[in-house]
Amino acid sequence: MKNSFTKARAADARIEGLHLQYSAVMEMLSLAVEHCPDAYWNRVFGDQSTFWKETYHMLHYLVRYAHGTEGCVYTPFGERLDPSLLVQPSHTLSRETILSYIAQTQNHLDRLFRELTPEQLAAPDTYAPQQFGTVINRLLYGLRHGQHHVGKLTGYLFSHGIDYDPWR
Repeated sequence: MKNSFTKARAADARIEGLHLQYSAVMEMLSLAVEHCPDAYWNRVFGDQSTFWKETYHMLHYLVRYAHGTEGCVYTPFGERLDPSLLVQPSHTLSRETILSYIAQTQNHLDRLFRELTPEQLAAPDTYAPQQFGTVINRLLYGLRHGQHHVGKLTGYLFSHGIDYDPWR
């Protein structure tokens, strides 16, 4: 996945850095999804979630934390699946659907970071002010959440002998 954010559009180094790191997490997620064998796609792992559901959960909350509103209208699947890892889904999403979601999410993030200003970044967070304080802290939290799940997915694959270079 190529980063469409250019230095010329960067309002400041913090916004550019956040965007580059979010894009790297998205690329690492895409690689994990592409390398997941069909036999593991719907397999339940240690915390009772499947590979694809873990991916869906990560993307859902990545967008929610990046967007910063409970009422985020971004629904790339055209349906609302419960993003909780503890809720069993009614059906399985295909690899193609998840890859489409990843591409849509990257486009959403590109747009968000293109439009983000240094003033907005430093502003008080209105999504969860007690938890995050400022917008930059919410964005960093969302990034850590994404990295956590990409690490879990990569660990699942590595523990089953699927070896590839996930680092970006």
